[in-house]
Amino acid sequence: MVHTRGYAQLGPNISLFTPEDPKPGQLVILCPSLSIVNTRHVCTYKGLYRQSTPRAKILTITPTRSGMISSYSKQENAMKPAEDVICDILNECDSSQPVGSSSRTSHPQPRVLLHIIGNGGLNSATNLLVALERRTKTSLPLVGLICDSAPMGTSYTNACRALTYSYIIDVTTDFPFGPLLWALVHAVLAIIYIFVGITRYETPVAYWRKSILDQKLIGCDKVYYFASIDDKVVGWRDVLSHAKQARKEKWEVKELLYDYTPHCGHIRRDKQRTNYEDAVYYLWEGKKI
Repeated sequence: MVHTRGYAQLGPNISLFTPEDPKPGQLVILCPSLSIVNTRHVCTYKGLYRQSTPRAKILTITPTRSGMISSYSKQENAMKPAEDVICDILNECDSSQPVGSSSRTSHPQPRVLLHIIGNGGLNSATNLLVALERRTKTSLPLVGLICDSAPMGTSYTNACRALTYSYIIDVTTDFPFGPLLWALVHAVLAIIYIFVGITRYETPVAYWRKSILDQKLIGCDKVYYFASIDDKVVGWRDVLSHAKQARKEKWEVKELLYDYTPHCGHIRRDKQRTNYEDAVYYLWEGKKI
């Protein structure tokens, strides 16, 4: 385990930040997109939570190119270090004390927030939730969910656009690897969609979209959506359609739609940073959104 400035590297793509005075039961789970893993945007998100939730641990799960196209079982098994952290946090909030007990021992309530960024983050979060439910036999108690530049639509075109964006910066400048990866992306997607077409299985995107609203996996009913008309990867209509579905399923929903920010880059302006701070405040403090 490698420690650097308060961070412990728990695995190839999982890290944990522990503040100087952590409060039992407090955790932020940050699942960034593959496209921003090595950018300053990730630091901006972490800075947001270090300021807004100063006593919470921050668990960051970053996707990998190879991991996103591996089997579900392999991806879920890779979540073991993150599962351990979350189970430890929940164990700090053991509320098994009998009702009416005269004991003055109080147990903190778990305060866990899940922030999903982009399609890679959506994939990581889904794998984590499924693996956790299998292990604990119950849903993950959350104060709320943030869907940031996600989820995308289920069509072949949407999936192709998202994968090529994550894997290839520019087909021409990345020659010869760009064209080869472009062809590989289409080959993989063609196999998936043909398989889906002749079986009763659903596409990975449909699976993700359904899973993050599944009360069997998530124990909360509050969600914030961040989207932009200028997002070239995830269509804003797809995000808002998911918000509509969440309302239909009795979730408390808030959507924030911008008109000039790029994919997974909505937080980088001061005005939008304030919107994120408000979202965290309302979810973290249990306010009505």
